[in-house]
Amino acid sequence: MITVSMATSSEHRTARKTPDESVGSHSSHMSAFEWRRLISSLSLLLHKSRMHLQSLSVEVLILILDGLTVRDLLVCKQVSRFLSQIIDDSERLQYNIDLAIAGMVDSPPGSLCVADRRNMLKEHQKAWCDMQLSPQPTLSISTLGMDSPSINKISGDVYWQRTSTALQFVRLPSRIKGTEEKHWRIDHDTLGFEPHGVAIDPDQDLLVLMQKHQNTHDCCVDIHLLSLATGTPHPLAASKVSTLPMQYVFFANKHIEVHGDSIGWIHLVPLGTVIQVWNWKTNNIIWVSLSRSSFCEALHKFGHLPGNVFPPRGELCPQFFCFFNDHLVALVNFRRLALYAFDAHSASTCKPSRESYVVSLDLFPMIPRAYGSYICIRGGPIASLDVSRPSFERRPASSLFVITMVVTYSPFLIHIPALTIQKCLTKAATDASARNVPWRAWGAQGTRAVHIPDGIDSYSFDVQGSRAAHATQVGAGELCVRVLEFGPVVRHALQNRCASEDDSDVEIPDSKAVYVIKPSVVEAGEVSPETIVTSLPFRMSQCIVRLPGGGSDTNMTVRLYEGGVVIKNGEDWPVYVL
Repeated sequence: MITVSMATSSEHRTARKTPDESVGSHSSHMSAFEWRRLISSLSLLLHKSRMHLQSLSVEVLILILDGLTVRDLLVCKQVSRFLSQIIDDSERLQYNIDLAIAGMVDSPPGSLCVADRRNMLKEHQKAWCDMQLSPQPTLSISTLGMDSPSINKISGDVYWQRTSTALQFVRLPSRIKGTEEKHWRIDHDTLGFEPHGVAIDPDQDLLVLMQKHQNTHDCCVDIHLLSLATGTPHPLAASKVSTLPMQYVFFANKHIEVHGDSIGWIHLVPLGTVIQVWNWKTNNIIWVSLSRSSFCEALHKFGHLPGNVFPPRGELCPQFFCFFNDHLVALVNFRRLALYAFDAHSASTCKPSRESYVVSLDLFPMIPRAYGSYICIRGGPIASLDVSRPSFERRPASSLFVITMVVTYSPFLIHIPALTIQKCLTKAATDASARNVPWRAWGAQGTRAVHIPDGIDSYSFDVQGSRAAHATQVGAGELCVRVLEFGPVVRHALQNRCASEDDSDVEIPDSKAVYVIKPSVVEAGEVSPETIVTSLPFRMSQCIVRLPGGGSDTNMTVRLYEGGVVIKNGEDWPVYVL
C-alpha cells in the first residue's frame, strides 16, 4: 500500500491547483470538501437507483477521481480491483500521484499533454537523484559585464546582485520549466538613489527597495515597490513609495523577506532586535516585535535607559526570522524556534509579548561558547517568474527550513521539514499545554542535525524547496556538490521498510545516491553538553563538477534553484543545469 503524507491545512493552500486538491482544469473551482460531497451524492444516487459503480463510464469515474485529494485517491485503490485498475491505467491520475511524491504542484494547462508532463517530471526527479548536472557550465555570470557585487542571491529562478552602480538580474535556464536565460538591469541613476536593502518576489513581479530617509534624524525608511521586470511602480502597491517608521534604525545587519502580501525585515541594533511585518498592498504595519539585548539590559541596570524602551529581556533576543506561511512568522535564537501569528489584512499593528507565540520548539542545550555566535534560519519556496509554460513549482508543505549556527568558526546545521513543524502546530491547536515542545519530543526524530568539519563556512550552504546543498573542494579545479533531499519522495521510497530492520543506509540501484537512515550523532562538547542524536531520513546525492580556470582557493558557495546549481568560484558564478 502506498502512503503519502500530505498536509491539508488551509495555510498551505494557494491559488494554484495542487496535487491534493482538484488538479484537472475542469475541477479548479471546486474544493476537496465539495468533491467529497459530490461523491457522496453520487453514491446515494447509485444506491437509490440500484446501479453499480461499474455502470458509470470510465471517463466519468476518472473525472470524479481527479477531484479527490491524493490521500483519498490512494485509499480508493484499496476499495476494489475495479477502481484500482482505473487509477493505475489513467495517465492523469498517475500524474497527480507522481506530483505528490515529488512534492511539487502543476501549473495552468500549457502546450504539453499530461503524458509529456509526466515524463518530464520523471526525468527531472531522476536527474536530481543522480545529480546529472551538465559537465560544463551552461553560462558564467561573470561574463555578463557585471562589476563586483556587494550582495547576490537566488530567489526562485532569478539570480540577482547589487553592485555600486546597478541592480542586475539573470533568469536562470531550466529544462523542467522550459525557460531560457534572460538578463536585465536597473541602474541606480534610473532609480535616483542607491538602495540599502533589496528583496524580490519573481512570482509577483515584485522588487522591494529600502532607502535611508533623507532626513537622517528621522527613524524612518522609504520603501519603493517596483515591477521586477521593468523597474516601474508596481500596479498592486498601495503607494509607489511608503515612508514607514523604524525603531532605532541601523542599516547594518538587516534582512528582508517577501511572502505574499507581507514584507518583513529584521534589524539587529545595540539595544536589541526589531522585527516588523508590513502589508505592501494596504500600506499597514501589521506586526512588530521588540526584544531587549544584553547590552540594553546593562544600560537599563545602570540607569542609562528607560525601562519602557524595550520589553524585559527574559531570554536571548531573536537573531533571525523567516515566514513560515501567510500568517505565521518563525523567530529563532540559540534557545528556541518560536512561531508567532499575524493577520496580513489587519488595519492595526500587533505587538506580541514574549509568551504570545503559537508554538515554541526548544533547541538542544548549547555549550557556553556557542551563545553570541551566528545563527539564522532559511527556507520557504518562491515561485518562478515565468508561468506561461509548465513550471512544476514546489508545494509549500514540502518546504525545508535549515537553522545554521556557527560555533567556534564551524557551521552546525539543523534540517527541519515543514511537516515536522506542522505536526507541532496541529497538536498545539487542540492542546494548550503542547505549545512548549522540548527538543527530545520533536527534534530527535523530526530533524537531522549535522556538525560540519572546520574549513567550511556557513555561506557554503543553501536551501531550496525540500533540498539543501553544500560544496567542498576535492582537487585542483574540482568541486564535490552534495544535495540532501528531505521531501515526500524519501518517505515514499522508505515506506515499506520495516521498523525492525537495521539502521544501515539504503543505496539506490544504478545511482550514486543513497538514502541515509543511520542516525547522526554529535558528541557531547562539540556544540552541546549532551550528545545529540537525530534520525530523520534523507536522500543524499553528489557529483563532481569541474570549475573553469582551475578553481579558486577560497571557500566555495553553492546556490540551488529548481533547474540546477550555481557555484561561486572567486569572481566567477558558473551555472550547471540538470
